[in-house]
Amino acid sequence: MNSELLVCDPAHFRIDYEINPYMRTEVQPDLPAATAEHASIVVAHLVAGRHVEYEVSLAKAARPALNLISDGTAVTMSREAPRLAAALRERGLRVVELDTTELAKGGGRIRSTALTLDNPVPGRPR
Repeated sequence: MNSELLVCDPAHFRIDYEINPYMRTEVQPDLPAATAEHASIVVAHLVAGRHVEYEVSLAKAARPALNLISDGTAVTMSREAPRLAAALRERGLRVVELDTTELAKGGGRIRSTALTLDNPVPGRPR
């Protein structure tokens, strides 16, 4: 179980491109409702004993640099957030920074290129 979470302000929750039938760019999250949901999710994590941090500036949160993949020991991310990469390294994570310029031109990000296949299903052996 993750014990530390890094989150951004819900003001940055939005849909910029459609990757499944449930995502519609013309239907954006309602900010007051998203803020209330986000707050309750953060409280649930805190009650569960997790540490939640808002280390990301509003300017950085508005950029796609925070779209990353981690397995808890390594992080694959864009080169656009060197201070975040340094902070992750200070926490002992192995950080792989990639140039995603061309991927971003098509609306893609690091998460767009990966599908996690090895997360265990609760209650089911691997």
